Amino acid sequence: ASSPGTHHVHAYRTSTPPDKVSPDVFDCGDLAGPLLYTAQKEVESTRFQPGVGVKFAKGEVVRLELHYLNTGEAAADAELRLNLWFAGAPLTAEAGSLFMYDHDIAVPPHGKATTRMHCEVPSDIAITSILPHVHAHGTGERIYLSGKGVNPPKLLVGSKGYGDLETRYFDDAPIAVKAGQALDFECDFQNDGSTGLLAGSSTTKAEMCMILGSYYPRLPPAAEWCTLAGSGPLHEGKTTCKDALKCATTKMDDDSFEQEACVIDVCQASSAAYDDVNNCGDNRCPEKCPGKHCSECLDEKCKGELGACKAATCSP
Repeated sequence: ASSPGTHHVHAYRTSTPPDKVSPDVFDCGDLAGPLLYTAQKEVESTRFQPGVGVKFAKGEVVRLELHYLNTGEAAADAELRLNLWFAGAPLTAEAGSLFMYDHDIAVPPHGKATTRMHCEVPSDIAITSILPHVHAHGTGERIYLSGKGVNPPKLLVGSKGYGDLETRYFDDAPIAVKAGQALDFECDFQNDGSTGLLAGSSTTKAEMCMILGSYYPRLPPAAEWCTLAGSGPLHEGKTTCKDALKCATTKMDDDSFEQEACVIDVCQASSAAYDDVNNCGDNRCPEKCPGKHCSECLDEKCKGELGACKAATCSP
């Protein structure tokens, strides 16, 4: 349970040892570890099938994050309470939590945009809940099951955008996803302002396009975060992968709409190569990517991905 005005709640694992836990205030930033629970309303809950649950190691630390929006004039106290229940019997399957985030968003001033993302699922899972997530300029989100044996893609969740972000539960009939299939999702945005919108945490000044939710059995973190090879945002711009990376490097100090639009203006034929470079950075260089020293780590640990990127063109 959390205070009225809650935008989202995250509970996630952290590598912080118990003796290093501090009560001091800190900037949330990116999530420090795998999610184990998410919610978007003041009162929500997740329950699993018999034999399914979340596993914790001895001494493991869980961090709670509350994103709270205060639209009033006076300061407001925010509260968050999370109840965890012990399993009544040994678990036969470990539950996981999806955090699939399309970070390549650029909505022009006084304009519209639709972003799309493709997330490979490497082994069989059963989805018990899905949370669509956009910010105030989001006018729609659609989540599909696609891939092997699913033609055309099957619509799993349709949302009208901001204001229609309730968790969709499938407790009694979990959604079966087979190895080799994928979760595809797309978000629509309408920007009536004079400033371009990028991906970010601000509910009113930035945007998000995400899938959150619960499933089992637990996948590797890269699958939960949509950073496996072959996964990532779908681009339909005009730039080769090589030129997009050059743009990212030369404009690293420029946190502007033009910079982001330049970086993600990747053509369809180069999109997969571009995503694989970013996925490699996320998985092998998490301490440096994104950041000023990301390219150094990519040069060392992502040689194959960089080679494919430099060879990719905009020809079908």
